[in-house]
Amino acid sequence: MTIPRVARGQPIKPDPLNQLVDAVNRIQSLTLPLPPELPAGIQSGNVIFVINKTGGELRLGDVGAIDLSGASPFPDSPMRVVSEGPTIKLRAPTEDDAANFLVMSQKTPDNQGGWAWESGVVLARVEDVVEGSAGYPQYADIDVGASASIPTVLTMMDSGSARVLTVYGETADDEDNLWAMIRFSGGANGQGILDNPATVGEITEAEAADDTTWDRDDQASAEFGVQVVTITRVAYDDGGDETLYAYYRTLTYDSRGALVTISAETCSTIDVPEACT
Repeated sequence: MTIPRVARGQPIKPDPLNQLVDAVNRIQSLTLPLPPELPAGIQSGNVIFVINKTGGELRLGDVGAIDLSGASPFPDSPMRVVSEGPTIKLRAPTEDDAANFLVMSQKTPDNQGGWAWESGVVLARVEDVVEGSAGYPQYADIDVGASASIPTVLTMMDSGSARVLTVYGETADDEDNLWAMIRFSGGANGQGILDNPATVGEITEAEAADDTTWDRDDQASAEFGVQVVTITRVAYDDGGDETLYAYYRTLTYDSRGALVTISAETCSTIDVPEACT
């Protein structure tokens, strides 16, 4: 219903006025005022409409994980749809949701819609778990685990998908008072998916060449990313046990080909010398 304008001297009817008051109160209840120690009007970025499916209320500055549970619209593509409908759904973050978050720009009750930052320079609630450090870590990300007590709050760390520009607040014990100005590039933050990765290479004595291949632009629909098992060095100590060893590491890449992890070495015996007769 459109609220009509009132001419000068015309009596104001209570119903349209009450609708206006209710609308203002609704907006104020969602876009909460920032704490007084935070500067106003300095956030800049892109906002999108989302549905809160986390199971609880999301506060201003909280984060929710983008629901990537939909199936890919293209069977041979590493991309996934973010939801079954046109609106992005936010679920409760898990330990695998690094870089996969949006920052709420308003308070949004569970199972209701609201606006969230998908990229830009914004204020977010953070939790600093590095107690007694000389300075705050320079990055933040989702870190659901023993160190993070609030799953919808970013954890400050030495590496992560969001760059921390400045911090407001003096204690990590008060989650309502610790805020950070972060810069993030949105959604999956330019990173690929790592889920049930393919494997290329293995530790084996087979003499035949391995014809397994991997193509970033042609990945299996159920495999996102790749693990590459490769020799990183060989060793032989003439003054030791006189055995030739090969050392392997597993390099894990996401669906975009970005290196994610490197494993510790695995030792394998290549050859043991035999005494001449």
